Amino acid sequence: MVRVTKPAAPPPAPKAQIVTYTFPTMTEVNKQENFSINVKNVGGDGNIYIGIGNESSNPGDIIINISGIGVETKIIRGDLYLIAGGYVRSGGTLSASGYVKFTVDGSYKIRLEAGTYSEYDYGAVVAQDTRIVNVIVAKPAPPPPPPAPPPMPKGQIVTYNFPTMTEVNKAEAWSITAKNVGGAGYIHINIYNEQGNPGAIVVTLSGNNYTINPGYAIMVANNNVPAGGTLSSSGSVKFTVEGSYNIRLEAAHYEGYKEVIDDYRIVDG
Repeated sequence: MVRVTKPAAPPPAPKAQIVTYTFPTMTEVNKQENFSINVKNVGGDGNIYIGIGNESSNPGDIIINISGIGVETKIIRGDLYLIAGGYVRSGGTLSASGYVKFTVDGSYKIRLEAGTYSEYDYGAVVAQDTRIVNVIVAKPAPPPPPPAPPPMPKGQIVTYNFPTMTEVNKAEAWSITAKNVGGAGYIHINIYNEQGNPGAIVVTLSGNNYTINPGYAIMVANNNVPAGGTLSSSGSVKFTVEGSYNIRLEAAHYEGYKEVIDDYRIVDG
């Protein structure tokens, strides 16, 4: 007698199932965003994989970098890229993580896929579980505007004393005080003998005499003054020719090589 039995049932096939994942749903162009995918083999022992698919309808390519590999890989539209794979026993897990970047702004559908593959052909995959992640990718935010430059210094004459009546070659006292009503920096004070005046004036400053012809000025004070600070100067003045003069007292600052007159007072007599 020959006894014939049924052949033993084949071992169950592996079956991949996505159990957890993280993937960005909002980002900006070329901004790195972390992702992770965990897959469990709920079937028999065998080869399972994890893949990321860039749907063909998406606006552009995506770039991924798998942790532990350190190389950026471009996934063009319509392609699936396997990011992990291996022989996993029943009940075991397979994981992958890294970062993703999007090259073009717009709305994307990204396919997270798990399945099995032949040990003889890594490219012959059979998808068994998928998740579709909708991602909104915005254009990069514009860079912040450069910081505003600090305010320039600005002189303002606050008090002055200058003769309005005198005699030829008679020394008369003068004084001028200017306030910096702008930002910290250098301001200066000028005495300007206006064009058209009848003659030169002689300004005495710190014991030195300076002859100022019509159409010329002398800087009588210059210093680095904090915002709200003051600058003062004093001395004496003589007029070399009789007549009526217009003397301009100026508060000013420089912007590069350009002198900017901020304030002035006309003294006539």
